[in-house]
Amino acid sequence: MKYEEKEQEQYADMQVGDFQYAAVRDDKAPPARPARKKKSPLMVAGCLVVAGAAIMAVGIAGAGSSRYSADTAEIMETTFVAMEYDPSGNAEIIDMNGIAGVNIVCNAGEVQIVSGDSFSVENTSNVLLYSRSVTDGIMSIEYGVDLDSELSAFQTDGGMLYITVPQMIVDNFDVTVNLGSASVSDLSCGTVKLNLNAGELSVYNLKADNASVKVSAGNAHLDGCTAEGFTSEIAAGDMNINDLLSANLSVSSTGGNCEMSNVNADTVNIGCKAGDISYSGAIESGADINVSMGNVELNLNRSPSEYSIKESSSKMSDITVNGEDLSDFVRENPNGSIPITISANMSDVDING
Repeated sequence: MKYEEKEQEQYADMQVGDFQYAAVRDDKAPPARPARKKKSPLMVAGCLVVAGAAIMAVGIAGAGSSRYSADTAEIMETTFVAMEYDPSGNAEIIDMNGIAGVNIVCNAGEVQIVSGDSFSVENTSNVLLYSRSVTDGIMSIEYGVDLDSELSAFQTDGGMLYITVPQMIVDNFDVTVNLGSASVSDLSCGTVKLNLNAGELSVYNLKADNASVKVSAGNAHLDGCTAEGFTSEIAAGDMNINDLLSANLSVSSTGGNCEMSNVNADTVNIGCKAGDISYSGAIESGADINVSMGNVELNLNRSPSEYSIKESSSKMSDITVNGEDLSDFVRENPNGSIPITISANMSDVDING
């Protein structure tokens, strides 16, 4: 079943630009937000003293810096005052008029992004700070200290930056994790870009016209996502993708590993220069596989005899279909209609179904 048919069958309609997407599903529930820990008066006083010293240090060392402006200092000051979680008065509710895109950066600690009725930002940490700015219609939110500043000695305290986002509130939504962890749950948007430079990234029930995930280092996990165009790039680290629906899927690795399960895609493009890529699910319209110094495994929900599997080039590689050499399989099964083209160089490609 092809992408549009599968999408219409499994999901309730939701208009996203020129494409139909699903209402948020509840079968891929993200981890619940932890309750905020109560601090003793002594800890509160200690945090306030450290905060005051940090703000003074920033004022001296970063005078003239646009990152630590007066607005940021005000946010820093209020961050250390509210010690108890208060959902009615602790979050910053943001007017999104004129905002076309959102860029969220996590430099340390934890960021959770969930669906909500309004766009709000709440910091439950007593040591990590956040800043917010708007330039040319793009709102930037940065959490965690600048690792090059004197605030880098701060440690996390179990708190987090908690962000709620209404469905389809902006056209573009970017999340970058430089260090720490981020989770994105039940987000619907036109274009979503997720970048993991180090740390952890978890994504649940993402709906988008186009989505891209780039892992430079660290671990990324995606579950229950839908995107007409989906691209993933792994330079190092590991990516796990489960229950993905996409019309056009592209996966590449230059040194990391990617494991995909229960995937339904019309067209698939896999490029592997190093590392391992495994794919389990459906390929409805065709695939191109280019492998050099890596390994690719396809576990298809159709019989391989339904595919027209061709080897465009192969050097010092082993290509098998259900354990049988590709040339023998093609000779025995000449009538497949769904094209799979393979180029392999010093690699192993195994196709099973």
